[in-house]
Amino acid sequence: MLNVLVIDDDKTLNAFLTRSLSRAGLACTSAYGGLPGLELLERQVFDAVVCDVKMDDLDGLEVLKRAHGLEAPPPFIMITAFGQVQTAVEAMKSGAEEYLEKPVEVDQLKACILASVERRQRQRGGPDRPSKRTSPTSPRGTSHLVGSKRWLDPFVGLLDRIARTDTVVLIDGETGTGKSAVAREIARRSRRAEKPFVEVNCGAIPASLIERELFGNEQGAFTGAEKNSAGFVLQAEGGTLFLDEIGELPLPEQTKLLSLLSERTFTPLGATQSKKADVRFVAATNRDLEQAVRDGVFRADLYFRLNVMRLTIPPLRERVDDIPILVEHFRQRVTERVGNPCPEFTSEAMNLLGRSKWPGNVRELENVVERMAILVEPTAKVTPADLPGHLQRGSAHVPDTSGVPKVEATEEASALPHLAPEEDIVLKEAVVAYERALIVDALTQEFGNRTKAARRLHLKRTTLIEKIGRFGITPDEYGGTGADDDD
Repeated sequence: MLNVLVIDDDKTLNAFLTRSLSRAGLACTSAYGGLPGLELLERQVFDAVVCDVKMDDLDGLEVLKRAHGLEAPPPFIMITAFGQVQTAVEAMKSGAEEYLEKPVEVDQLKACILASVERRQRQRGGPDRPSKRTSPTSPRGTSHLVGSKRWLDPFVGLLDRIARTDTVVLIDGETGTGKSAVAREIARRSRRAEKPFVEVNCGAIPASLIERELFGNEQGAFTGAEKNSAGFVLQAEGGTLFLDEIGELPLPEQTKLLSLLSERTFTPLGATQSKKADVRFVAATNRDLEQAVRDGVFRADLYFRLNVMRLTIPPLRERVDDIPILVEHFRQRVTERVGNPCPEFTSEAMNLLGRSKWPGNVRELENVVERMAILVEPTAKVTPADLPGHLQRGSAHVPDTSGVPKVEATEEASALPHLAPEEDIVLKEAVVAYERALIVDALTQEFGNRTKAARRLHLKRTTLIEKIGRFGITPDEYGGTGADDDD
């Protein structure tokens, strides 16, 4: 099936063309403007592009010219409502395969796409040579990472160099920055790309089961072990083993992992002989492992084994240029998931997103886009008033405590309540307000995960849940979904 990119800032026509071409047997991706279209062309491989000429952000002729700077650019079919001979001539001179006037007949457009792809394949010597961008080791290859070129191009170039080796990689970054996506990208670009990618959440496995889950067991190793069971290491044979939340691994189990990393061998429970581990290790954490070593909760020798090649993913608040690109990406993804078009964001709403702190990072942004797809009519536009309350208040880091007498929550480093000159304060109310603000803050920074928020506050999870109910804290205050976000 041919993969076609449709670039048009007219949402109605774009949706019509995408839907019609999909029904005609083509795989279509939408870009609502020249700049989003160009970003997609630089990240993904398409067999053909259908592009409008007149667009507000970047006209189609400029998209066409820039696309021809790519390695093996796809054929362009230009469309316009302005039937000017000069425009058509300029488009053809710039490398367009076809030039069609609106209204476009779908059958004619499909025929143009098929003919253009066939001509381009003949020029390149056959259908198996569309672009080196599809190579696992190519900088633009199969990248599923989304962002602005300013930081993403150097980052992807580094991933390419790392992927050529079997070096242990440690990925660190805040919650929701996309550590799992980076780990998968490394695997895609490596010589192990066709082998399994096994992801293990070290913080979700009970300590008593970690050894069995990692290394597997032989029949009869313990009561109930009626057959041999392959652990995660064996399941990832020849591929990549991704150890997420490595900082949550208890100390006793860290010793077993250290042996696996250093010796590249493991022994299933109940076995008498060790087995060789033919896997590539990638680990990730949102904790400061150096501090954890100083605190005595993480082994120094394991840290040094992991810290061979370290990748730090910057938080979203340091990548403000990525937000419009990510919003467009998530709008398309959410549209496919929920089954109806995701509304466009106004410039005011986009500016507000750019000023937000995003403690939940990319994951939180996607959550916001999906919420808008559900709550805002597809024909309307998302305004600042539609966005969650914690975004409207301008900072997801400092929860709103308005309505609680005599208490202020500031964005300074201390963010402590304080007395204004000649002001009285009811201490009990101030303490309650500050406690409530801290709980909302912890939930926001952990993206609604109550288990992690409780750990941050040194509370039992049940105690935290009780306080959430007592203080009347709602998911809208911290960007949660209203469900239990601990899964």
